[in-house]
Amino acid sequence: MESVIKSVKNLCPGMKVDKNVEIRGAVLLKAGTLISEAHIRQLQKWNIGSVSISTQADAATDAAADPLASSLQHDERYLQEKERIEKLFSTVGEDKQMLFLKASVLKHIEGH
Repeated sequence: MESVIKSVKNLCPGMKVDKNVEIRGAVLLKAGTLISEAHIRQLQKWNIGSVSISTQADAATDAAADPLASSLQHDERYLQEKERIEKLFSTVGEDKQMLFLKASVLKHIEGH
């Protein structure tokens, strides 16, 4: 598989990771992962400088080939998770701590 090393600041959603991204043996992103905005933020947070990105187009798995399909798939997963979170927190009433926790979880999944 052909690949290129890209600076994290030059990554775009839909790019495909060619080699595992690791820190001290811990895998942060597996090879084959399609990069999302959330991944880019996390890589920046972890101070990762560059990532090996696949340059081979694979129409079946490459989000760059159909960004709309990738976006819709992400939105569908987000809505499913949001619905699940809403159900989990449906009995908290006006408990401020629980409402804060719920808001934090929802904010977290917005980028995933």
